[in-house]
Amino acid sequence: VDVHYDLALLQAAIKPPGIAIFRAQLLSNVGAPVATIGYPDQGMPPREPMVTTGTLLKPINDGTEAARVAIEADVRHGNSGGPLLDDRGQVIGVVNAKINTVSVYHSTGKVIDNLGFGIALPVVLDFLKRNNTAVLLAPEGGKLTGPQLLDLARPFIARAGCWK
Repeated sequence: VDVHYDLALLQAAIKPPGIAIFRAQLLSNVGAPVATIGYPDQGMPPREPMVTTGTLLKPINDGTEAARVAIEADVRHGNSGGPLLDDRGQVIGVVNAKINTVSVYHSTGKVIDNLGFGIALPVVLDFLKRNNTAVLLAPEGGKLTGPQLLDLARPFIARAGCWK
């Protein structure tokens, strides 16, 4: 567990049917297409994973490197912990938050919606390395559609919940 970056590594007794492929180089193009794969709450959490597309807004610097990224996408509860993918299906981060629209409105008078955040690739890779987890890095491939991204990610994601 890394409390500072809100990351956790879970171990399961079953072997996943697939593994995530991580982007070899940091994605820093503002406006680049991105996608989240997860189980976003839409009244009830879905039983099947869903793809949510968006765009990269900017890396957020914590003083050392791009530790977090901001995305324009409809991030919801249930996306947290899921992969943030580029348009080639390679992991560029882990989704971990969305803007609190109501709180921002109360403090600024502005409506800001569809703003999500993720932990950036270098932090995720460092976390996995510190926990002796091997990763597969890949060079750029061909662009994929939303359904293709979902098909690619489905084997290495799982719905996790806490009912306490």
